[in-house]
Amino acid sequence: KGFKPDKVTLVGVLSACSHGGLVEEGYFHLNSMLKEYGIEPDNRHYACMVDALGRSGRLKEAGSFINSMPIKADALVWGTLLAACRVYEDVELGKLAAKKAIELEPSDPGAYVSLSNILAEVGEWEEVEETRKLMKGTGLQKKPGWSSV
Repeated sequence: KGFKPDKVTLVGVLSACSHGGLVEEGYFHLNSMLKEYGIEPDNRHYACMVDALGRSGRLKEAGSFINSMPIKADALVWGTLLAACRVYEDVELGKLAAKKAIELEPSDPGAYVSLSNILAEVGEWEEVEETRKLMKGTGLQKKPGWSSV
């Protein structure tokens, strides 16, 4: 009592709900942002809810959630859905999410790579090749990963 969270705190709360599989609690906190604290959710908050739904395998609901958002979903939100589509091998929804993410962030190779990976996992090799050609046609390259110990 007496504690008023800010936007960053609420991203943390929603992220915790997502990682804990607490979808309904996530909805509760998202809805309470404006009602209880007068804070307008932004794309980071909505991406946390898409992640929660995606981790729970509720991909269609995540897609509907994005379409019902009161603000335009950004590439983060669509990329979050795309990541869930990869886990659950939902090719059709993954294609839609990739298309939207690419439209919003055409210079980010991540959506191309994720879509290519989804297609490869389900053996759609011709579409993998098409996706890779599209990416090369834009001049984008996947940056190799690295780490240091």
